[in-house]
Amino acid sequence: MTFPEIELDGPRDVDSVRVAGVPITAGTRVVLSPQGRTDVQDMFVAGKPATVRAIRQDVDGTYFVAVTIDGDPAADLFHEREQYRHFTTDEVRPLDVGESA
Repeated sequence: MTFPEIELDGPRDVDSVRVAGVPITAGTRVVLSPQGRTDVQDMFVAGKPATVRAIRQDVDGTYFVAVTIDGDPAADLFHEREQYRHFTTDEVRPLDVGESA
């Protein structure tokens, strides 16, 4: 018996997404506000500035912002390996120019 091949589309990268009316792209700085998660590490990054490295959309249409945490000594290594923390668009806000978190 032969089964038909099924293509499963995974997350896809997108160029930008709007958050609070502001376009967010790779390189944009944001402030993190994790919500409703059970990951204890989220409390350590709440309120921290981060740099957007990619924007992804899952198969359900939800956008995720992939970031590295500013000030993390391993941020460059994580970026090199494409190991990011992912947050929904409700969990980030754009960092205003000149604002420090």
